[in-house]
This record gives sequence, structure tokens and C-alpha cells, in this order.
Amino acid sequence: MRKHYALSLLGLIAVASAGCPASMVSSPSWEPYGYIKADMTTETNETLNLGAAAGTTQFHRVANNTNDGSVALSANDTRIGAKLDMGAITGAIEADMWNASVNLRHAFVRLDLDNDMYLVAGQTWDLFGMLNPDTLNYTVLWRTGNVGLRSPQVRWEWMPEYGMQVQVAFSAPRNTQEELPDILGRFVFDLDSVMLAASVVMGNTMFGAAPAANQTVFGTAVEASAKLADGLTIKGEWYAGTNLSTYMGGLIRTPNP
Repeated sequence: MRKHYALSLLGLIAVASAGCPASMVSSPSWEPYGYIKADMTTETNETLNLGAAAGTTQFHRVANNTNDGSVALSANDTRIGAKLDMGAITGAIEADMWNASVNLRHAFVRLDLDNDMYLVAGQTWDLFGMLNPDTLNYTVLWRTGNVGLRSPQVRWEWMPEYGMQVQVAFSAPRNTQEELPDILGRFVFDLDSVMLAASVVMGNTMFGAAPAANQTVFGTAVEASAKLADGLTIKGEWYAGTNLSTYMGGLIRTPNP
């Protein structure tokens, strides 16, 4: 007999916040943020730069280069959001227009448990491979092998003041079938000018057309960054694993020769 379990992530926050002193929770305060952005591309001289065009405007070529000379204009990268501040409870909600209408990027709350510990519930960046570069391309350099995505999760964090961070999360990546959530962990050593981090993901998921096969998900990642001067920082990330497509690992890559 198949067992069914139901768990409300916001319910976890409600239960945990019930133990907070009233003085630690204030009235909700929202800080809006975001930007409006328009991108335009034109296909000239039989351009085959599909990555840039598809990543900024969802512009699609058709056969025989019949789109050469055509112009595409999009506002899909427009992003809006708001940050929540209730004292011991903070959070954010953020969306862009990359889906058919609105694409939900972040929707989470974070509870201060005191003693440098926090509880996060909702959708935000996964702990695995968090060194995502700032870029105008929505694919966040996944086309060149970067890894990392946003997923629904519940996360425990310990962040003492002296630069060490320990984070553990249960995550359920989108578009997967799972009996149990994935387990993710991350350890960070962060100084003013140097950051070193290691993360791991473990779980099982179902891939492929029905009947889908149960596959083991496993990955490890190492991140490093160093500030060389004001405005100049060098960053790097290495990862390896199996069945990481739900975390965008190897999503768009050149096949091995």
C-alpha cells in the first residue's frame, strides 16, 4: 500500500514562530524592488548565435534562415519583487515574465530561531552550486555548464558571526516525481576577502517517459572566490555527480567527442 504524507512548509514557520517572544515579531513591512527591461535582437548576415537570442528574447529562427533581417523585442526579463520584514520573520516574493504569463522565482519566509540559527520555508535558491554569476541571460550561464536552480524547500541554517555557515535542506525540484525530497547540505567558510564552500545533494527521482525509471541523484560542488581589489573579484566553481538535470547540471552542453 502506498503511503501519503502531507507537510505544509508555512505550517513549520507558524509552529516555530509561535515560540518567539512577541517583541521579536513586528507588523509586516514590505520593500518593493525590481526593474523593467526591454531586449531587442535582429538577425543579420545569417547569424547563428542561438544562445544569446533565445536567452534574452525567446527569439526562434525558422528553416532556411528566413528570419534574417527580422527584429524581435521582448520584456520577459522584467523583474518585480518585494522584501518582507517582520523583525524575527523576513522573506521575499519575486517574479519575472519568462513563463507564459508570470514566472515565480522566489517566495519564501525566514524565521530567526535565535542563537545564530534560522528556518527557511518556500522557494528560493538551492544549496547546491550557489555561485551563480550576475548576467542578463536568463539561463544564468547554464549553457556553459553552470549548475544551480530555485526549488521549493525547507532549510535549517546556522550562521555564527565568525564567518562559518552550515545549511541543510529538504528540497523538491520542480517537474520531478519523488517519494521523498532530496537532501542538500552546504558548508561555507567566509572571510572578508576569501570565500570557500562545499555542497552536496542526495536523493532519488523519476526520469523519462512512462514507465519512468527511479534514478539516484547525487552531486558534490566546491566554490571559491577571492576579492583582489575594489571592484575586482575572481570566482570559480567545480561540480560532479549523476542525474543532476533537475538542478540544471549539464542542461545545455556540447556532447563529448
